Amino acid sequence: MFRVPFTRDNNAVAQLIRSCFTSFLGPLVNGRSCFVANRGVINLMGQSPGQSGCRLSISPGCLYMRSCGMFLDNNFVCEEIFKVVIERAHALANECGCDINGPSYLMSGRMSISCALSSVEQIASLAATMLCHAGGVKLIHLMYDQIVPTLLLSPGDRKRGSAGSLCSIFEGFALAFVLLLSGASIWGIGENPPVYTSVHPSKRQRIVGMHLEFISMVMEGNMDLGCGQATWRAYVLCFVGLLVDFVPAWIPQVPLKTLQKLASGLKKWHEHDLAHSLLERGGPEAISIVVEHML
Repeated sequence: MFRVPFTRDNNAVAQLIRSCFTSFLGPLVNGRSCFVANRGVINLMGQSPGQSGCRLSISPGCLYMRSCGMFLDNNFVCEEIFKVVIERAHALANECGCDINGPSYLMSGRMSISCALSSVEQIASLAATMLCHAGGVKLIHLMYDQIVPTLLLSPGDRKRGSAGSLCSIFEGFALAFVLLLSGASIWGIGENPPVYTSVHPSKRQRIVGMHLEFISMVMEGNMDLGCGQATWRAYVLCFVGLLVDFVPAWIPQVPLKTLQKLASGLKKWHEHDLAHSLLERGGPEAISIVVEHML
């Protein structure tokens, strides 16, 4: 009975998605996160009967888990989740109380940038979990291949608030975290995807390779951005950094030509260490390129 509206009405699905984020992170008030004591996983999924007696209502998280398999349009679900992720990332940047181009100090009582970035990771973790449960392998493939590239290439309608540049940077970090965590959840972090996903290694290789090729083409100037340079730079540095640090087993499976173009783009941004780290994890064939880049 609880799940019926979500099989017919996308507005109900959007409201449920927002309820999940609100219960986990707290509400938004005037574009800023509002701290509440009762939040986190317990509030998202609901307390067990042993903690608070008989539970009379179903929590947003449980309702989402029970209903997401019957959603009409997983592309709509993905768009709504990314919309909330971007909104939340901007809210955290505004909560820091400064612009990256403004004064270097933080306003008294504001959240530090390091704490805000930690919260961005929490937002991304929740979003990745919700996306994997809603769409599984097919949706994650579509995210790498179409949805995230389109989001970065399209201007969109992003209300950044007072901390404009910092909002853009947080947005790039959030998008990178969501995509990387979603892929790792589905494909695993080892050389081969987990058996239970039924994903052939060549499939992951193709999808990751295509996304890195997309990044390198934009860096070469072959595609026009819509998201802005601050968001784009944060996205690329965060995504590649996460690849190098947390899923290095994916990198040797990427075509060497793509890695070389990506490393060249990073060097133009004066990110020499990241470029070298990327190539060093590219396997034996990339060693000669590493030497060339060090000369």
